[in-house]
This record gives sequence, structure tokens and C-alpha cells, in this order.
Amino acid sequence: MNGWFSKRQSIRTEMLMLVCASAVAAILFVVALMLILDFFSKRGDKARQFRAVAGVMAENLTVAVSFQDADVAAELLHSLVSEPSITAAVALDADGEMVATYSQSAALQQEIVRQQEAGRFLYHHSSEYHGDLFTVRVPIVEAQEVIGCLVMTADTSDIWLDLSLLARDTCLACLAVMTVIITIARHLL
Repeated sequence: MNGWFSKRQSIRTEMLMLVCASAVAAILFVVALMLILDFFSKRGDKARQFRAVAGVMAENLTVAVSFQDADVAAELLHSLVSEPSITAAVALDADGEMVATYSQSAALQQEIVRQQEAGRFLYHHSSEYHGDLFTVRVPIVEAQEVIGCLVMTADTSDIWLDLSLLARDTCLACLAVMTVIITIARHLL
């Protein structure tokens, strides 16, 4: 009779371990899925936000680019300092000549100049990610005629910080739940 109880105890333990392993696998799957969805959601939100800022800035630059007023254009672009994620911006006229620039980084400004010289800036709406850098191109339009282009680059690396905090908090919550489950299971056995 004692041997049967040991086997029964062993089966209970095995069942408990199987249930715990299944729960951990399910929780990890859900957490991974949640992080992936949250990443793309945050990235999409950032893209919409930066496109909106670029659209407003392009509207504001219309007169400065139209009259080739580099000082006014530079002052307008410098107002982007209030948005720390925006790392660089350049206003170009219809001939592709720079009217004004704004940059928190000389390297980014050089990259914009290099792309501009290579004729990479098209005078239509476009945006793209290169790693954590998001670049938006918005035409500057006056009386339905394209008179220039605003190119703006933003750093989206803060998304990773948000996701790492979410992952940390979620893992701690899962650990707490698993601790409670194991404690209850020990008392039942």
C-alpha cells in the first residue's frame, strides 16, 4: 500500500509539473505576443506623430522657402528643439538647395546633406525607418505648386525603453503568480 501511495504522489507531482510548465509556456507566449504587438503599435504611433509635426512644419515653412528667407526658416526649424526625439531637419527649395537646417547631431546633418546631394529627396510625402531613425519627407506647397521639401529625422529608440520596462513588469508579475501557484500546489500535495 505504501508503494502505491508513493507512485500516486509521484503522479501528482508529475501532473503539477506538467501544469506549471504549460502555464509558464502559455504565459511566455502571451508576453512575447504582447511585446511584439506593443512594439508595432508604439512605432506606428510615433510615425503618425512625426508625420503630423512634419506636416505642420512644412506649412509653416511655406513663406520662408518661397522667399528664400534662411533666417526665418532656421528659426522655424529650431523650434523643433522642443521635441527631443527629432534629431535633424532640413528645408530644401524646389531646386534641391538647402534653405535651412536644424540638427542635434553633426553626423545626422552630414547624412542629410549627403542624401540631398545624391538627389535622394523626392518632393512627395514619404517616410521610412532605418533602425531606430525615422525619416519623413513632406513637400512644401504654395498655391498647389511644390516649392520645396522638408526632411525630418527622428530617433525612436525610446520605444525600446518602454518595452523593456513593460517586459520587466510583466515578468515580475508572472513570477509572483507562479510562486503563488507552486505554494498552493505544495499544500495540496
